[in-house]
Parts: sequence; structure tokens; C-alpha cells
Amino acid sequence: MASSYMPSVHGLTSSANTRIFKEPRGFIKCLEFFIAIFTFATCGGYSSSLGIKIKCVETNYTINATFGYPFRLKDSCFSEVPPECKSSVTGESCLVGNLSSSSEFFVTIAVFAFLYTIAALIIYIFFERQIKEGLFAIIDFIVHAGFCVMFLIASSAWAHGVGQVKSETDPQNVINYLGQAEKAVGICKTNVCSYLTDDTPSYGTLNISVVFGFLCLFVWGGNVWFCYKETPWFKVRQKAAQYDASQQVPPAQAVTPTSELPVP
Repeated sequence: MASSYMPSVHGLTSSANTRIFKEPRGFIKCLEFFIAIFTFATCGGYSSSLGIKIKCVETNYTINATFGYPFRLKDSCFSEVPPECKSSVTGESCLVGNLSSSSEFFVTIAVFAFLYTIAALIIYIFFERQIKEGLFAIIDFIVHAGFCVMFLIASSAWAHGVGQVKSETDPQNVINYLGQAEKAVGICKTNVCSYLTDDTPSYGTLNISVVFGFLCLFVWGGNVWFCYKETPWFKVRQKAAQYDASQQVPPAQAVTPTSELPVP
């Protein structure tokens, strides 16, 4: 069993096409691989917190709310508020908003792009010669075009979502919301509230995730051309152009007759 397995592994490694990394389509795929990792990691791994200081009955209290991916802000509630600070005995002090649809779609597209680059590189390195000539090139071209559209939609939606996250978690906006008794417990309506400057949300990672999203769009869009050049469609057009060029006969140059010398 081992003897039959080892030759197949040896044959697979010996036929590895490592020159693909020297070609634009292979080199750019490596860029797509790493950029996709940073794209879903910066968004999916985000977490931050917001602290509010309440002065109630001559006593200072601090409440905190933690939020992050997938940004269901309505489920991110502040820590327990003392009963004497509440203007209502019912209700919770939570953030508002739900940006899970745009964030999860953004991360999903990036993860699928990451997985596809791994599969494509494996096929290019080990199995491209076993596949019908030009077949995977067509698949690769179509997939790249599809991911370009998906990254455009996902990055645009998430860029708008990041703006909403910033608005809904802005400390002053949160204090104004907590002052509305009909929407929350009204802790900032009857008490003095202020936000903690050392416990305010940081949005740098979210901004970077948007940049990486549009960078994916740029890189995948650039690789569309190199994938297209490997398809039979491009090669047929190239051969046709070369054939037409070879059929064009350059016009004969007119020969100016030399004047006859006068006979002495």
C-alpha cells in the first residue's frame, strides 16, 4: 500500500509547476491570498467598548458596553445600572442598530476569496496539465469577474455600515439616546452623564477593513485581464490577428526609371 502511494506522491511533486509564481496570474493570486486574510481578519476580529460615567445621588457610577463583529448593536447592553439611577424600573440600557447583514456579507466574500485562491493555486501548481487545456482558465476568469462584482457590492455596503457603527456608538449620541425615557431606562434624563475619554471606541481597524475591501476589488480586477489572456478566447483572437497580419502584402515600391544618358 505504501509502495503504491509513494510513487504517486513523487509524481505529483515532480510535476509541480512552480513557474506559475513567476507569471502575473500566479503572483497576483498570492497577493489575493494575503489581502483576503487581512480583509476578513480586520472586520471579523474587531471589538471595542464604550464607557459612560453617571453622577447619581451624589455618587459616580461607570457603565460599559462592549460591541464587535457581527455588530448587532442592539444586543450590546451596558452593565447593570443601580436601581436608584433609573427613571423607569423596566427596560435595558443597550446600543441601537443592527449592522450584521453588511458585515457578515463582507466577511463571507473575503473568506470565500481566501479559500478560492488556495484551491486555484493548488490546481495551477499540481493539476493544470491534467485538466483539459483552457478549461480552468475559463473558470478562473469567470470566478474573478464574479468576485469583482461581489467585492464592489460588499465593500460599498460595509463602508456605509462602518459609518453607521460610528454614528450609533458615538459617545454623545449614546448619551442623548439614554436620555430618552421612552426608549431606554432614561438614566441620562434625570442624572448627569458624561463619557470616559479613555474608554471611547476606536474605529481605526474598521477603516482599514474598508480599505482592504476596495483593495481586493482592485487586485482581483487587475488579475481578470491576466486570466483572460490564458483563455482560448484570447488565444483564438490573437492567432486570427497574427494570420491577418501575415496575409497583408506590403505595397510594391515604385521604381523610378533612370533617365538614359545621351549618346555622344
